[in-house]
Amino acid sequence: MTVTLAFVAWLLGAAVTVVAVVLTLTSPVWGEAVAAAARSAGDVSINVESFVSGLKTTILVVAIVLVAVFVFFGFMMYGGRNWARIVVTVLGACAIVSAVTSFNGRYTINSVSYSMTNVWPSWVAGAFAAATIVLMFLARSNAYFSAMKASRQAVG
Repeated sequence: MTVTLAFVAWLLGAAVTVVAVVLTLTSPVWGEAVAAAARSAGDVSINVESFVSGLKTTILVVAIVLVAVFVFFGFMMYGGRNWARIVVTVLGACAIVSAVTSFNGRYTINSVSYSMTNVWPSWVAGAFAAATIVLMFLARSNAYFSAMKASRQAVG
């Protein structure tokens, strides 16, 4: 049961991450950044809107890959693979660090301060990651991973 709860928490964290990406890509901060870049560009011949569009596309592709990786390792952990439990722990720790570092939602770039209005998904994903890590290392979870390892060794 504890591994199932860890798995569900992990998948919910991945779902919240998808919400965070959607909120980030649709945030008005992009328009503010384009306007600030246009004001300070001077002689620079760069199409800021094209750059931002490319950046958004890159963020989307990276997010899709990361969420797929998170889900893959979640399924492997749920299947009793201890190595996947370790990977999920490391990825979960990264999610927690990300949540902590985005706590106030303010970013300063070239002396211009931007405010992200939707930082809650990062906090929620960090909470789900923390719950996953705790649940994966409870005594019942340890027994599950040991039993799954013994079962695989008996078969192979």
